[in-house]
Amino acid sequence: MNFAAFADTHIGVHYEHNGRGMADHLDSLAKDIMNNTVPCDFVLHLGDIVMHSTAVIEGENLPAHRDPYYNNFKAYMLQHINMPFIAAFGNHDLTDYYGDTHPEYPQNGKDPFNMIRKLIDAMEMNSPIYAFMKDNILFIVLSETDYHQYTKPIIYEYIEYMTRRYPDNTTIIFSHQAIEDTTIHDGDPKDTYRGKQDREWWAQLFRKNPQIKMWIHGHQHMLSWYKGSKSTGETYPVEDFGHEMAFSHPYSQWDWGDYHEEDRTVIYSVSRDGITTRTWENNGQGGKWVSGYDHKLEVKTSYDQSAQDWYSFAVFIQDGETQKTDMKLLSPNVKLELIGTQPMELFYDPTMATKGLDRWACENILGFGDDFFDKVTPNVPGMTVHGPTDFSFPPKYASSAKPQHIGDYRAVHEDGRTGQPYQFFPLGTTHAGVPGAKYEVTMIARSESGSGKINVEMSVSDWGTRSQYSTMEKSQQQIISHVFGTEDEKVTAVYTVPENKDAWFLQGKLDFPDKTDYHVSLFSIKRLQDSPTTDDFELLLNGKPYKKTGTLKQFEKEQFDVDLVTLADENGVIEVSSNIAGNHYGMARLIHYGPVLMGRNARFIVNNYNDTDFDITLQKDLSYFSDTYKMFPLSKKYGSLKVTSDDPNATVKTSNNSNQWIQSSTPAENKVKLKISIDEEN
Repeated sequence: MNFAAFADTHIGVHYEHNGRGMADHLDSLAKDIMNNTVPCDFVLHLGDIVMHSTAVIEGENLPAHRDPYYNNFKAYMLQHINMPFIAAFGNHDLTDYYGDTHPEYPQNGKDPFNMIRKLIDAMEMNSPIYAFMKDNILFIVLSETDYHQYTKPIIYEYIEYMTRRYPDNTTIIFSHQAIEDTTIHDGDPKDTYRGKQDREWWAQLFRKNPQIKMWIHGHQHMLSWYKGSKSTGETYPVEDFGHEMAFSHPYSQWDWGDYHEEDRTVIYSVSRDGITTRTWENNGQGGKWVSGYDHKLEVKTSYDQSAQDWYSFAVFIQDGETQKTDMKLLSPNVKLELIGTQPMELFYDPTMATKGLDRWACENILGFGDDFFDKVTPNVPGMTVHGPTDFSFPPKYASSAKPQHIGDYRAVHEDGRTGQPYQFFPLGTTHAGVPGAKYEVTMIARSESGSGKINVEMSVSDWGTRSQYSTMEKSQQQIISHVFGTEDEKVTAVYTVPENKDAWFLQGKLDFPDKTDYHVSLFSIKRLQDSPTTDDFELLLNGKPYKKTGTLKQFEKEQFDVDLVTLADENGVIEVSSNIAGNHYGMARLIHYGPVLMGRNARFIVNNYNDTDFDITLQKDLSYFSDTYKMFPLSKKYGSLKVTSDDPNATVKTSNNSNQWIQSSTPAENKVKLKISIDEEN
């Protein structure tokens, strides 16, 4: 099995940093992967696909003075990749505040996660967190969902579940960023920007899971390979992984330090005997193999080409919540898993274990608003607040710079600095405020004076305004007003969201009115629970209920068969809603077992199907740039593709490297009907 990897293409960055090395031939590299390298099964992108703006995803509303090809991810790169495109989003791929500081660009600051929505629309994916099994190798894809320095509690829950669920499968992690003290970086060793800081958690995961063999990532813009059973100890105490692993950072396509060539991709090859890497280059003078990144992890793997493949995406959902995604995947065998969780933390980092980037971004404590006047000292964990001051959560500002830096490109917010997008995957540093739901807010603090008051106010933003800066009418409540003494005190309060369907995400303000130092060691938000377990978990897919009556303890599951015909509504939208008692939180997975077909540029409905044949109707064009629909097999081993349609553009294409895909028109005024077959004999 082979796959080609890219990192940090930063489409759209040419004009901001024209003195730095940038890839000029991503289109040629993509064409080479289709035709001239070894045959690849998928293409991997490790994040920072684009630079800040929705305009450079497909060229929509791109300023006229910007080149419409090289500043268009779909045109310059993705349209040339006609096989599954696996993406782990980076910190520059999440939110679009760019237009707030660059008015010639689209204005998305009121709903900044509009950018990741458009990226997902551009690709054959449903969720930023997903996994797939290919040739008996488990690949876990972990996009950034908020700040890249730390890992959100729900992601911990997911990884723990997946490694318990598949303990015998060699596991490779794809993400934008790996943990500190593995691969190299060129930043200040103490700068949390360059590596995940929750090293201890990851190390204990590795010790419990010897099947995790490799972590492939980007972000650091430096070609690197680290192999060992422990972290380097260069910056922090050595962490023991329990077994040998490889951490791999392939070529980035934006080289800010003349560290390596651009216009190169690393081809990873997985076999029973290990994982190898080699490099393909195309700098405009023809593609060729070159030296420079030739490595091998010699380890026995679970590779088995005859094993069944599958693709799954995760759903993390509160009781009473609704989320939506598009119908893009085809499979004759779809399963739903309902999974129990612990009482889930809904605030980014409740113990304040990670400091942010304070050189210019004022991120002394992540998850709260920017600290422009140095009123917060990070204790990691915990924080000291120098009163009087106040700050809000979640952070949602266009500029993160101190006043003297405003206007500088560095002032544009990266990462997921806002609350969860409306009816979408739980990105951001606070979760959705579900209509009518009750939330338990817990704070542990003390004051130096022995008489320092802290006031906590909560509310929800209002989707009806389409602005994250809004506050829903009658949602504002002061839930804590407490004088803290010199010893730690724990204070708990309950916040209730109004019964209004436009309730968006949880938000609030912490007020420290007295002239004293406050020491805060916990700020937690959870659903008010009746029990610590996921009870009577009912998930509705397009209104059809799937229910586990009784208790699901953490990581316990219940599985159901899912009918593709009823999975989406008449527009090709999968609506997911829930009723959950107990801790009012649950996790779910939709698993598509092979053969799996992955659609790009439109969503569809399924009219009927069997093990090898699918009758579908393309319902909605999801692409601004392209009027061509494409569908790719996750694996070639299930047979060759056939398609019939009234659409004269419907056909099956084959590359020189034997990659097959279906191609047709996208739906416009008329829907496009396709009858797709998989010929098992070929």
